[in-house]
Amino acid sequence: MRNKLSIILPFLFIFNGVIFLLVSTVFYPAITQELITIQEQSTIATPDFWDLSKVLGIVRIIFIIVGVFLTGFGIAMVVFRKRWILWS
Repeated sequence: MRNKLSIILPFLFIFNGVIFLLVSTVFYPAITQELITIQEQSTIATPDFWDLSKVLGIVRIIFIIVGVFLTGFGIAMVVFRKRWILWS
């Protein structure tokens, strides 16, 4: 069981990282437009300091950082596992 998990785990990190990067780059304009449209149609009053486009920009940066980290970590797990096998 442990051997199967050590094979699947790096690809799970890579997959999650790619999903984060896709959401923050490819799908970001559509998601942003839909959320802004929903906010404009809402009857709930928002505070004066609230700017949804700035908040979504910060969330986008966070998603890009997390996506790069997860993808890089998954790739590093694959590379180090192969090197560990070669050394032992």
